[in-house]
Amino acid sequence: MSHGQADMESGFSIIKHVVNKTRVKLKQHTISAIHTVKDVINKYKEVEQIPATRDLIRRFCGAHVAYIEYLSTLQKEATATDKEKQESLKRAKETESLQQKQTYNKEAEGC
Repeated sequence: MSHGQADMESGFSIIKHVVNKTRVKLKQHTISAIHTVKDVINKYKEVEQIPATRDLIRRFCGAHVAYIEYLSTLQKEATATDKEKQESLKRAKETESLQQKQTYNKEAEGC
């Protein structure tokens, strides 16, 4: 097996361990991020040995901001969905009320 193939096999092996029954819906960028974290931890042997550089802290802060924005987007989408459900329910009730009035009017005309 060539060196390039060995690297690929190693990558597939890592992905196999990352993506399991509880993580089947992970997106590619998440799998890549997990792979990167594992590589860095393996390089320094222990998490405590990883130097907390300015760049690392800046990237952490940027990732945190992106995550907060993502959560905010999810919350807005959920709120919009709830509003749509409420509006749909309101329209259904109005339609039902209108149908009942029409039925009542037809019955009244027949008297």
